[in-house]
Formats: sequence, structure tokens, C-alpha cells
Amino acid sequence: TAGYGIWMMQTGSVAAVSQPWFWYFLLTTAPITLTMFSLHGKGTVDGAIDNLSGVAVAREVGLRFGNHPGKSTLKHTRLKLISFGCEECGLKGSRAYATRNVELLKKEGAVLLNMESFRNDQHFTLLNAELFTGARYPDLLNSRMADSFRACGHEVSIGPLPIGATDATSLAAVGVPSTCVIGLDSSKLDETYHTRRDNLDNLDP
Repeated sequence: TAGYGIWMMQTGSVAAVSQPWFWYFLLTTAPITLTMFSLHGKGTVDGAIDNLSGVAVAREVGLRFGNHPGKSTLKHTRLKLISFGCEECGLKGSRAYATRNVELLKKEGAVLLNMESFRNDQHFTLLNAELFTGARYPDLLNSRMADSFRACGHEVSIGPLPIGATDATSLAAVGVPSTCVIGLDSSKLDETYHTRRDNLDNLDP
């Protein structure tokens, strides 16, 4: 221990790291700490794009197929419309659902088409992976989805999600074929992503 003490005295920067004040300084000046004190305000954020827009798209799918069952091209297919809660705190809602229903989902041959953050109809991305969670999505599923988009006259790109996470991760983790559709330009960070601009003013109806 004597040698350790001498080395610490001779190496000022290393000695500083051993002091409690150094860690208090880092904690109080870290960007994440400053954000925690500044993210609350008097106004609320609609969350219109992330992710009420995804819920709205899923609802519309249900209404279309529910109101016109005779015109539906689906055969021997059940649609389950699910809005998972607690996504922002570790995908808790989708993880709980996947864990509790994994056997039933596999027995039914379930496929998850996750809808996430639609701002306008100019940019659509099908996720083939999520870098943050390590999730991977089937090429065949994305290829068939892309064909459907193009048949309706919409261009769509296929690529990874570079930041954040989606509920598709949870079902993919238990072996359910999954993918996620994002209605944002995935080539850059959208100005509405987790900011106060995530409101109806920036959402194209």
C-alpha cells in the first residue's frame, strides 16, 4: 500500500480520480444531469409523432378491415391491434406482453408489424436492425412489406435504426418475426425526435 500511495501522489491526475469531489463534479456537470433539471416545464408535449401517430395508423388499419370484412383480402388471418405502454422506460409494456404470450404467438404463427413515428408521407423506412438493442428483422418480411409500399405508389427504404429502440425488439427477442415501419427521414436526426417539437403543428395530417 505504501507504493500505491507514493504512485498516487506522483501522478496528480490519477490522484484526482480517487477524490470524492472529482466524482461529484462529474455528476453535477454531466449533460445527462443538466438535462434532468431542464426537461420539465409548464407546457406539455403532445407526443403526436412519437408515438400517437403510430397508434392512429394501427387504429385506421383496424377500422378499414373491421368495417369492410367482405372486401378484405385477408384469409384465415386475425389482426391484433396493440398499443404497448412504457416504451420509453425500457420497452416494459412490449416485453411483458411478449414474455406472457410467447407460446401463443408462436402457435398462431404471429408476425409483428410495428408502427412508429409517422410525420408525413414523404419518408418511410423499414427497419432491418436496431443498433442500440441488437435486434435483427427478417429480410423476407421487409421485402414483402417494401413490395406492398411500392404497389401503393410509395417509396420506402430499408435500413437500421441508429438511435433509440422500438417495441419490435421485444417480440423479435422471443422469436416472433417482426419489423418496424418508421415515417421519418432515417438518414438524419429528425427535429421532432424527443423534443418539444413533437406536436400536432409538425405533423402532416
